[in-house]
Amino acid sequence: MKNELQQFREQLHHRLYLYNRADVILDTIDALCCAVGAKSPVELTLEPAFRGRHYSALYQAIIHFPLQRREILPLLLAFEPPPRQRPFRLYSVDVKPVPRPYAQCLRDRHFLHRSTPIPGQKPVTVGHAYSLLASLPEKEGPYGPPWAPPYDAERVPTTTSYVEIGREQCRDVIRHHAEAPENLLFIGDNGFCRRSFIYPLVVEEGTNVVVRLRSNQVVYG
Repeated sequence: MKNELQQFREQLHHRLYLYNRADVILDTIDALCCAVGAKSPVELTLEPAFRGRHYSALYQAIIHFPLQRREILPLLLAFEPPPRQRPFRLYSVDVKPVPRPYAQCLRDRHFLHRSTPIPGQKPVTVGHAYSLLASLPEKEGPYGPPWAPPYDAERVPTTTSYVEIGREQCRDVIRHHAEAPENLLFIGDNGFCRRSFIYPLVVEEGTNVVVRLRSNQVVYG
């Protein structure tokens, strides 16, 4: 009997096989999973999982990756372990800054908030921001390490709010679990403490949301 990892790889390869470069894309995914300390795409080609392919094949795999979020997300959710102790599935949405202060030719850079431990230094950088959606499964045991498998990462352009992108990422998960949206719980930082994020998910979709309140938040009851 095939284990879940083999089944997942076969189903992913089957979806990629409808397009070109299915094998090299799967080798790239394997190299990413095995890479430790790789600092550039070229270094990924040195991983044994890349099977000695030329480095140009890696760039072709990245450029021609055909699957979008709504195509690959159902596959990831299908292999998600069901909750055993808590009565809901837990997901997290957050925005992560990726500083690129020296990439002057990089398109659509903008100012980002970035925490800094240096007193007196402004927590500002220049680069791209990415909205991350991750699953927060239960621990396998009392001593099992916590982990958060990422399900989607989408760049936030300057013309769109990360709250809007995070909301749509959550909605894609809800569509997959349309028969029981009340068994889903999404958590977010204080940046998602906005009506445009909470109201569509809770009232329109019927799911659950927990966000952190800002220190200057005013709440009316």
